[in-house]
Amino acid sequence: MPRLRWPAAPLLVTVATAWWGSLLLPMLAVALYDLAVDRRARVAVACAVAALSANLLGYRATSLWTGQSYASTVFLPVLAVLVGLWLGNRRRLLQALAADVEHLRIEAQLREEAARIAERSRIASEMHDVLAHRLSLIALHTGVLATKSDTLPAPVAERLGLLRTTSGAHILGLDEANKTMLRSFAASSTAAHKYFPVWALNFDAKTYLSIGYKSPDNYVREVPAVFELVEKAGQAYLWTGDQSYVDDPTMWNFYRHSTEEFIDLHNSAKPNGKVKVAEGTGNGIFAGAASYNEQDGDGLAEAGDGIASQYQAYLALATLARGKGDTALARKYDRSAAELKAYFNDEWSGSGSGADMVRAYTTSNTPVTGWGKENSVFVPMKQILDPGPRNDAYVDYIQEQELGPDGSPNIESTTYLPDMFFKNNRNDTAWTWMKKIYGQRELQHVNSSQGPNGDYPEVSFTLVSQTVEGLMGIAPDAANRTVTTQSRLPSGMKWLRAADVPIGTSTITVRHDGATKTKLTNNARHGAYRWEARFPGVHKKIEVNGVPQRVRTKTVGGVTYTYATPTVRAGATAVVRVTD
Repeated sequence: MPRLRWPAAPLLVTVATAWWGSLLLPMLAVALYDLAVDRRARVAVACAVAALSANLLGYRATSLWTGQSYASTVFLPVLAVLVGLWLGNRRRLLQALAADVEHLRIEAQLREEAARIAERSRIASEMHDVLAHRLSLIALHTGVLATKSDTLPAPVAERLGLLRTTSGAHILGLDEANKTMLRSFAASSTAAHKYFPVWALNFDAKTYLSIGYKSPDNYVREVPAVFELVEKAGQAYLWTGDQSYVDDPTMWNFYRHSTEEFIDLHNSAKPNGKVKVAEGTGNGIFAGAASYNEQDGDGLAEAGDGIASQYQAYLALATLARGKGDTALARKYDRSAAELKAYFNDEWSGSGSGADMVRAYTTSNTPVTGWGKENSVFVPMKQILDPGPRNDAYVDYIQEQELGPDGSPNIESTTYLPDMFFKNNRNDTAWTWMKKIYGQRELQHVNSSQGPNGDYPEVSFTLVSQTVEGLMGIAPDAANRTVTTQSRLPSGMKWLRAADVPIGTSTITVRHDGATKTKLTNNARHGAYRWEARFPGVHKKIEVNGVPQRVRTKTVGGVTYTYATPTVRAGATAVVRVTD
C-alpha cells in the first residue's frame, strides 16, 4: 500500500479543529508536536495555519477567535511546535552521539587489531633480521608443527624423547605443557615399575600407550631417560623459577626415587665399588636398556649415556634442593656428582683415548670401546669427562665418526650434536650441524611412518634452544634473578640478538657483537637481574657502560673467562665490553 503524502491523523485533527475550534485545540497541539518531533515543521505550521484560518468560518460557539482566547489560540500551537522541534533535535543528537560512541568503539577495535598485526609484523621482521633468516624459519616451522599435533602419531604426543625439548618449549611459551609432561611421566614412575617411567603417554597425559606398554614388566624403558627427566625438571626450574617443581609431591618424590631406590634396584651386574651406577638388563628396550642406542643396547649393562645422565641428575637435584631450601641435601648430591665424575674418569672409562676409551660395559663386565652413537656423544655432552686433551680427543673422534659411514642416519640422534659441540666450545662445528639439521628438515625420516624429518619434534625445538642456550649462551636462574651469558657466535657471524627471551615472569633481550661485546636489556617492570657477562680468554680491560672495571677471571669447564657482574635494573640496559 503506497504511503500517504499527508499523514491521515494530523489531517483529520486539522479539519476537526477548523470546525469545532477550542474543543479540539489540545489535540491539534499534540498533532503539531508529533509533526515537529518528526522533523515536519513545515507540515506542522501548515496544519496550524489551516486550522486557525478555517476556524473563522467554523462553529461560532467554539470559535478560537473570541476576545478572551486570542493568546491561547496562538500560544498553544506555537509552543507545541517549538517543544517538538527541541525534543526531536535532542533525540537525534543523542542518537548521533550513540552512533559516534559505537563508531569509536569499532575504530578502537580496528586500531587494536592493526597494532597487533603491526606488532606481529615487527616481531617477524625482527626475527628475520636478528636470527639471520634460518633461525626465523626455525621458529615459524615450530609453530607449524604445533598446529599439526593432531596429525602426528600418538607416541609423539608425549614421550620421554620429548624431554629434550624442555628449554625450546619454554622459550616458545609452553611452560604449562612442559610441567604437565614432566609431572605425568614422574607419576608413572611407580614401585611396580621399579621407578622407571613409562616411555609414551596419550594426549590425556595419563594413558600408557600400548605401542610401548604391555604390562608392568614388559614396556619400553631406557636408563638414561630416568635421569634426563630429573635433569630437565632442574632446567625448567632454572628457566621459570616455578616453585611447583620443588613443592609438588609427585615430582619431588620422583627426583628422590630416581637417584636413590631406582639405582639400588638396578645395580647388580657390574661392581663399581663405593659408587653406584644404574644398569640395564641387556635384554632390549622392553626389559630395560642401558642406552638410548637401541642398535647397540642388547647385552649392555652400563653405558656412557646412562652414567653421564646420572651425573647430571645428581647436579639437577642439588639445584632443586637449594630451591626447596634444603642445603644439606644439595651438598649431598653435589658430593654424589663429584664422586661419580671422579670414578668415571679414573676407572670406568679406562685409560684409553678417542676410539680406545671405554664407553660401555656388558652384563658380563666386559668393557666396550669404539663408536657407540648416543653412548659416545653423551659423555662430552653431559660433561662427565674431565676437560683436557682426553676430552678434546673424544670430541674429535665423535666428529670423525658422525661424518663417516657410521654416522647416525636418524635425525633424532643428529640433533644431539650441536648441544655437544656448544658445551665444548666448538662453536663453528655446532653451527655447521645446526645448518645441516635444518637443511634436512624436508627429507624423509628413516622411519617412514614419521613423515619428513621436520615433523619430528626434536628438530624444531632443539634448534630453538640451541640458538638461545648455544649461540647466545644464556643460562638463567629465575628464582634468584641471575643470568649468565657467553657469546658462542661462529666465525663470520658478526652479531646476533635474541629479543624477549622469557626468564621467570619477565623477559630479557641480549645482543652479542662478536665475542667481545654483549648488551643486555631487562624488560621487566619490577626487579633487577644480576648479570654475569662472560668472555672467553684473559683480557686486559673490561668496561661496563663505558666505565672501566677491575679485570676478574674464572675457570669453568676447563675454560678461562674474563667476566663482569653488573646489576641491571628493571627497564635498564647494560653493555659489557672487553679489549686487549
